[in-house]
Amino acid sequence: MSFYCGIRCRACMQAHDYRRLVAGWRTLARRSGFRMRAIARTGGYTVYGITTASPSAPAGGYVSAGIHGDEPAGVWALLRWAGKHRRRLASREWVLLPCLNPWGLVANSRHDARGRDLNRSFHLRHLPLVRGWRAFVGRRRFTPPAVILHEDYDGDGIYAYSIGGDPAMARRAISAAGRVIRPSLNPSVDRKWRQDGGLVRLPHGLKPIRGVEAREVLAGHAASVTSLETPSETALELRIRAHVAYLDAVLRNAAG
Repeated sequence: MSFYCGIRCRACMQAHDYRRLVAGWRTLARRSGFRMRAIARTGGYTVYGITTASPSAPAGGYVSAGIHGDEPAGVWALLRWAGKHRRRLASREWVLLPCLNPWGLVANSRHDARGRDLNRSFHLRHLPLVRGWRAFVGRRRFTPPAVILHEDYDGDGIYAYSIGGDPAMARRAISAAGRVIRPSLNPSVDRKWRQDGGLVRLPHGLKPIRGVEAREVLAGHAASVTSLETPSETALELRIRAHVAYLDAVLRNAAG
């Protein structure tokens, strides 16, 4: 029987409960044989990393969530998705980062305890989170496109940034998630990037903004990265389901 995190009816009340999130991952790791490791201590909270198989297993993918604490849907979606597919994930070494900014999650803040946007700080190697992340990821290379889960306060629908490699997987994943929340109808995002059907295809060779997590992943760990954005004004349960549908499509693509 698949493991689920049990938040379907109470998610809105408990979306920022980091202790409960950690307990859910501990239960899942124990049942599934995943390895759960403390990778950093920051803002009074421990940040964890998950590997789903031993380093000798074939390489899997990379999924992270919660670098912005006011974007909780991806955090809970990752737990739900990992529980849903725990047996399949255990056949390869996937790297999962359940919540990169626990202080921000608890405080419902984009920033960390010192007011930093961690998704603009990955070039600051002295930060405990960045130092721990680098040590945890090591020299791994991820075979499916790396995925980073985000939310957009101004979003009118789902969309995904895609950089590097073939965007076909991102298109399929957006199509799957679009059955839960329709893709954005805005012709552009951030007032500069054109989007079509929920896909923002960033120019080939473009370097993401300095300090962004995706830039570090691209630099040495993956040929392509996609970042899913769900509209944070939509009901939390729908946003969670959209993230799960997107990740389901990524996993199907990896297996196919």
